[in-house]
Amino acid sequence: NWVDLFLEHEVHIVAFGFDYTENHLCNLITEKQRLKRKGYPIKSAVFHRCSVNKMSIADEARMSILSALDVRVIDHIGTSYAEAYDVCLSSFR
Repeated sequence: NWVDLFLEHEVHIVAFGFDYTENHLCNLITEKQRLKRKGYPIKSAVFHRCSVNKMSIADEARMSILSALDVRVIDHIGTSYAEAYDVCLSSFR
């Protein structure tokens, strides 16, 4: 199922802000890190942050938590959200 795929493989996360309403993703990332520490061959998650402005204090706190959970954060900054997402999507090609 998708949860097994999420836990076992490298996952690229785009278009999520890791808001408090998306706590299921945080729980899965925490489980990924727990399994990795137990020695299972688990690959990390990659979070693509698409933005047009500087990070707020809340954003910095979220990114700090993601970093502590071994999530690689890649910033895609643009002059508009459409441009930021285009830059992000072009990185997958």
